[in-house]
Amino acid sequence: GFYNYDTNLVTRFAAYTLMVYHTIIMPLQNRLNCVFFCGTAGALRRSVFEQVGGWNVQSITEDSDLSVRILSKRYKAVYLEHETLSEVPDTIEGFIKQQMRWVYGNTRVFIDHLKTLFVNRGLTVRQRLMILYLTMGNLIAPIVVIMTLFGILGWFVGDPTLLTAQDIIRFASRFALTAGFLTIGAITLYKNKRLSEFKYLVLSSFTVGIVLSFATTIAIGKAVLNSPLRWFCTPKSDNAKVVVE
Repeated sequence: GFYNYDTNLVTRFAAYTLMVYHTIIMPLQNRLNCVFFCGTAGALRRSVFEQVGGWNVQSITEDSDLSVRILSKRYKAVYLEHETLSEVPDTIEGFIKQQMRWVYGNTRVFIDHLKTLFVNRGLTVRQRLMILYLTMGNLIAPIVVIMTLFGILGWFVGDPTLLTAQDIIRFASRFALTAGFLTIGAITLYKNKRLSEFKYLVLSSFTVGIVLSFATTIAIGKAVLNSPLRWFCTPKSDNAKVVVE
């Protein structure tokens, strides 16, 4: 669990996104033998670590890069559903920088391992699809950003018209495209007996989440263009206390 999740909307959104990942996504990864090493509260067999070449120091998501190389060698990775206390960023700047690093790094993992993902025989079809989702799933962000910008632009330059059935259908389809996180977020909260917090999930999604969509779009663009994005330690309150002390 995240002991500072209820500090503000930033910590709530950060905690909810990780809860979704650990409650919904990682158990599915476990079933497909496609568990990505998260770094925190994880363990590696040293012989395997050394066989695949250790850390890729050029990657800013070295745990994801390592995971692809381990899985491609047909080793088994296991996710154990044991909670460990953790902390999430409590400032919008710290959270956005963390997420941009993850998005950029995972996009680069996909690009750097294209041959492994589509040619290497060590991966099953289901593993390939899961890795594709884990590394490139954030491509939904640019779509959300484009839809938002064109929607706002339409309010200012479009001719005022009465609402039609076609408008309702178009809105419903766009909402369905962007509401996936709220749906799996609600399922996650229900599974964790915290459904009463759904209002915070909605509020943080339409504030912090919108800002994150723009930042994610920038990170994906940088990764595709191979424009450098430096690694840095994500600022967290208790981390700062340890450094100061």
